[in-house]
Amino acid sequence: MDNERSSVKKFSQYVLLGQLFSVGLLILGFIFILEKQAAVLQATGGLFILLGIVFVFTINRRKQRLLWIYKTTSPISMEMKLEKREDSDSTSYFAYLTREDENIHEGWKTGLYAPSFDTQPFLENGNQVQVFIDPKNNNPAVIKTRQGLLWVMAGSGAVQNLQGTR
Repeated sequence: MDNERSSVKKFSQYVLLGQLFSVGLLILGFIFILEKQAAVLQATGGLFILLGIVFVFTINRRKQRLLWIYKTTSPISMEMKLEKREDSDSTSYFAYLTREDENIHEGWKTGLYAPSFDTQPFLENGNQVQVFIDPKNNNPAVIKTRQGLLWVMAGSGAVQNLQGTR
């Protein structure tokens, strides 16, 4: 249970960072508008204000949605292999999830927020995990491992259905 709390806390920190970025956009937008600059800068300020408002609501809504899915839906057992891509300025995590029953073969590739725990055991081979599926779009939303929770990113292309590929 402590691993899960730690994972929720780390995810909440990502959300807070996103909200701080959004507030920064709002402040910058108000500065541009109140300084009585050229029309281009005032339009840019208005755009920053609009984006800041949209980001604040979108980020908070995503957090609430993932927590709701985690707390209210039943998990499905799947096999997961984790991929870690490192480059000069960032590290990206992807989970390959597969579920094979007698009549079902499903697979997904999901982008993940950076985990709050050591991922090395998941990089080497497949592991059994519990996956919470979003009932709205039937895609993985939260992955429960022995070490904690993995949060699936939002956005176009964050979850790819690999059905039909082996």
